[in-house]
Amino acid sequence: MEDESSNSESGKKTRKKRKPRVKSFLRQAAAIIASEQGMNAAAQQKLQNLAEYLKMPEEEFHEALSRLQETRKLPVGLNRYEKDFVAFLTQEFEQLKGGIMTVAMETKAVDLAARKYDILEPRARKLIHDHAEAKGVGRISRNDAETYVEQLIVSRIGDAKRIEEPTRERFYKIGEKWGVGSAEVDAIVLQAIGENRKLEQVATGTSAKSWVTIVLFLLLIGTGAVFTIFAKDWLRDRDVVDTEPKKVVAKDAELKPLQMPPWWHAHDMDRIVDDLLERGSSEGWIREMASSNVEQQSEGMSKLLALVAVRKGEELRDLQDFLANYFYACPEPMLPGKILNQVCEQLKLPESRVPVKTEKLQAIYSANRTLGHLKYFQPLKMQEDFAERQSRVESSIEDEFGQSPLGDDLITYMATTSRVIAINQWNHLIQTSWASPNRTSLLIQPLFDLTQTRLQRTELNRLHRRTVMSVLESDQALWFDLKPEISQAVLESPDNTINTWINHYQTMSDEGYQEWLGLELVSRCGLELPSQTMAEVAASLQKVKTGNRREQFRELLSRNEKVDKLVEELQNDFRTAGGSPQLIAGVARAVNLSMFLSPADQSSFSFDEFDLLYRRGSPNLATMARQSLKTMQVGKVGSATRSDRIQVQESLEQLESTDFKKQERRISSLKRLAEVAVRFDDLSYPDAEILANYYLDFPSDRERVQAEKLLPKFLHLPSFGLAVAENIAKGGTTLDDVLTIAQYYSEENYDLENPAKWRVEIRDFVFESVTRRLGRASELVTDRSQRWRFLREDYARLCRQRAGFLSSNGAPENAGSLESVRALILRIQTQLPMEYEYPVKRALAVLSEQSRPELVELVALNRLQVKLLAQRVVSRWPSRSQEAEAVVATLKPGVEMTTAELLLSCEFALLSLWNLERQAIAERLITR
Repeated sequence: MEDESSNSESGKKTRKKRKPRVKSFLRQAAAIIASEQGMNAAAQQKLQNLAEYLKMPEEEFHEALSRLQETRKLPVGLNRYEKDFVAFLTQEFEQLKGGIMTVAMETKAVDLAARKYDILEPRARKLIHDHAEAKGVGRISRNDAETYVEQLIVSRIGDAKRIEEPTRERFYKIGEKWGVGSAEVDAIVLQAIGENRKLEQVATGTSAKSWVTIVLFLLLIGTGAVFTIFAKDWLRDRDVVDTEPKKVVAKDAELKPLQMPPWWHAHDMDRIVDDLLERGSSEGWIREMASSNVEQQSEGMSKLLALVAVRKGEELRDLQDFLANYFYACPEPMLPGKILNQVCEQLKLPESRVPVKTEKLQAIYSANRTLGHLKYFQPLKMQEDFAERQSRVESSIEDEFGQSPLGDDLITYMATTSRVIAINQWNHLIQTSWASPNRTSLLIQPLFDLTQTRLQRTELNRLHRRTVMSVLESDQALWFDLKPEISQAVLESPDNTINTWINHYQTMSDEGYQEWLGLELVSRCGLELPSQTMAEVAASLQKVKTGNRREQFRELLSRNEKVDKLVEELQNDFRTAGGSPQLIAGVARAVNLSMFLSPADQSSFSFDEFDLLYRRGSPNLATMARQSLKTMQVGKVGSATRSDRIQVQESLEQLESTDFKKQERRISSLKRLAEVAVRFDDLSYPDAEILANYYLDFPSDRERVQAEKLLPKFLHLPSFGLAVAENIAKGGTTLDDVLTIAQYYSEENYDLENPAKWRVEIRDFVFESVTRRLGRASELVTDRSQRWRFLREDYARLCRQRAGFLSSNGAPENAGSLESVRALILRIQTQLPMEYEYPVKRALAVLSEQSRPELVELVALNRLQVKLLAQRVVSRWPSRSQEAEAVVATLKPGVEMTTAELLLSCEFALLSLWNLERQAIAERLITR
């Protein structure tokens, strides 16, 4: 008692001591996560160091991490980041070789979850485990991985007493693949070599003793010969020899007649027994089940269940009927429960190794058939506890299969449950293949034959392929014995999975296997080769692989083509037109589109969102000006009256009509509108848009001539000019009509520079002409400085999008362009290699102090962004380092470049770097 009380007191003290440590850890952990901008790899390392400094036990450390996750208020369901992580897992599982996740793969996935998706380790592991189970992906535990590595190393060492250094390095690589460290590998090697040396010593000692054993054996033979001679003489001298035969008693004759319990007769079980005895069934188990002794009944029941698992035809149906009647009518309440337990035990798969004989695989289906027979059996007479026993059968089925199968007949039950059993058998075979590849290889074809009527063909082929690949990944040397299985798996592989076999072919070391499998793949892909040399086969299969990958990522490549075409158009505009606010907006938008198509992990692409960004297009300056200018309102000068405004509305209503018969009325209305227009400073934009659309799309040629004469009467109206500029690009207009309008807005003869893009060019010219005229009278709009005002809002939105593309937390909606660019720079810094050190935060502070006004600081920030992004490209894609360095070299400022032109050159540099990332990622997706 005293010991127990002292133990409880010490436990309380331990808990009291633990509480301050956890509090201190949580308090400092919050600061660490904030300073590292999320739960990334660096933050996790610092948390581990903190736990060691506080001397926290490992169990207490994991408890603190769980509390830390709770304080972060993660939802019960999946949040946005967890959904992205699960999407990444889905893609990785689909490309998983053999359908098995190793310890090393799981560790990398957990690290990615913390670094990219801000998910703590316990939560990440649970997501991985749950999703792997849902997708039918097998997982290798650490113990299984260590056991497998140990078996593999020991088998390769054989009876050797020492190993060479290259062999040891290969063992290290095997261990690294399965998440086993070099220290554990060394321990396995030392133990195997030590045991080999002990066996050698034992063998040496045994050979020394063998001669003594031989001499003793010869002596015994001699002694035995002498004893035999004397024994014969002794038998010859005997006076009495017992020659009377012993009486043999027939055991069956002593058996009493079979006495059936009265309740057997009540349920027609006596008739079933008679039929069984006529078919030759043993009377032993029947006598035991008819006994009044419960233990004998239980033994007979076990024998009956064993018979049900192997019998067929009429005898099987009689056995099942007898068992079902016994189950529902037996007066002994404990025996039905034993029957269910034994049947369910037969349904279970072995915990680790697969069965040596295929009879065990078949027996599971027999047990399931028995369970289904109990579920749908209808006895002759209902017992009081029939419903209760039926409920126990239902509960057992739900325990075995997760839920009661749908349908109210035995056929539906068997089809549903047999499929579940077949899938479980295949997955079990896959999971045990790593520890027992040779045993698994022997069961592939028997299991295929056993389950081909229980699974759909595509499902069966998929499981068959996964199992064959799993065995080959575990022990490639088995390929020769698995030739029929490999040929079948390759032949049945659909186009979207054939790349798995091509990857396997490209990574194998056995030339004989590679040559044979290459020809199998050539035949499966329907290739006609001029020769069947290994080089020709390898090149042809690589083309097939690349083509399949292109088809797999067809949607992504189609979006890449759109961006490539857009970039080419922007570069042509830059060469011909130079810098302009409109071009800056277009390039900035192209940067965002390139960023969107180059995520770090390619886990998923939201093409709907990309298409929305692409369709939105670059901002129209005329539209922004209309939204910004406060001068666009109906004004009145001179002798304008209320009747003048009424006249404007009536005239515009006539212009909206497209009836050919009313062209004379439209011409008259346009003349009246021209007479009163001179008395207005401007029209409302909707009214001006009606007039502009009339001039851009005349109902008839006769009206075109009359309307052109009156056009100068409307040129002083700003809204009319802005509406013309905004609606030019909508289509339905001809070059002649639009060029005529441009001539009226030009102080001299207007010359079209780029006929291929006449709509965009004339739109910008008309807009510039309108804003130039307004600049003389409005302090809101000037020729050059205020064009940036029209871009500022849209440019800030684009910068927020950029920060959001790289940040898991997204960019704040109310952040301006400068704040968003700073956030983007800090995010890029976290993605640089550890050895690259640059005082980014210090540089941001200096730029903030020295760069004025805002546009100048924006240029400086973008130049810093170009430098950091180029370094990221170099670290991720070394083969493209020269291209990245060339982009940075273009940022040398020109002598006469304006600030806007500098900004445009920065945008083009960013566009080039993001294009490098986008193109490199697309290339890797296709060729890997």
